[in-house]
Amino acid sequence: MMRYIVSLILLFLFLSTVANAVNLVPQTCSKIAQSEPNVKYDFCVKALGSDPRSSTASLEELAEISFKLTISKAKSISKLIGNLLKNPKFDPFQKNALEACQELYADVPEDMDSGLKALKERDFNTANVEVSGVITSADTCEDGFRERKEFSPWTKQNSDFMELTDISLVFTNLLK
Repeated sequence: MMRYIVSLILLFLFLSTVANAVNLVPQTCSKIAQSEPNVKYDFCVKALGSDPRSSTASLEELAEISFKLTISKAKSISKLIGNLLKNPKFDPFQKNALEACQELYADVPEDMDSGLKALKERDFNTANVEVSGVITSADTCEDGFRERKEFSPWTKQNSDFMELTDISLVFTNLLK
């Protein structure tokens, strides 16, 4: 009889824990996509959902996930640029644009880490400024190629990066 009661209590605790673990990703991405026209709902859900912790994450934890996804994407783009710079097919203008972009993307992890630290300290204005600076860097990189009416060799990755950065920026306002 005692084992039956203990089993029932454990089952109840398990079920109440599962019931309380609400996945905030869909509703958060809906809010983000409504407030930021550059963010697509499906992209947001897929990006945040790519982290296994997201299904049980709080809003603050989702913000941290978005910042870390942005950092990871920046590192990936920086590595891609480094590989492209080894290719001799680029003319001097393209090579200069690539080098400028590499410098810009190299600063992103540090800026996003500073923004995340500010976010965790509930200094939302500083977090917002750090993320906004990252957005400016990515725009500047693309502009370097647009000067000659060219696309950067990683326009899709840059577009994804911009969307991730926009998601992080919205989090700095959602958590206020």
